[in-house]
Amino acid sequence: WQMLFCGVQPTVAGYAWYGLTVYPGYEFFSRLYDSLAGSAAEELHAPIVILAGASATVLACIGVCPAEAARIRIVAQPDFADGLVGTIKGIA
Repeated sequence: WQMLFCGVQPTVAGYAWYGLTVYPGYEFFSRLYDSLAGSAAEELHAPIVILAGASATVLACIGVCPAEAARIRIVAQPDFADGLVGTIKGIA
């Protein structure tokens, strides 16, 4: 059972970061792009939604990618380091 759950820490940390950044990030970027578009915001609603979602996803991936790299290292080389923090320090 231990090997089944050895990559859980970075997965939970990465997707917690994703959840905490993508939804507020979408709201932030949506409002930012609405204000930048000014009076044309209603006409540009669909592009603003797409751009805000893409911007928020890029921000969220900044946290998910290192966590996934740590997860892969933990699963592939269990003796590399102890836990998530040790693995990230070892990779860096």
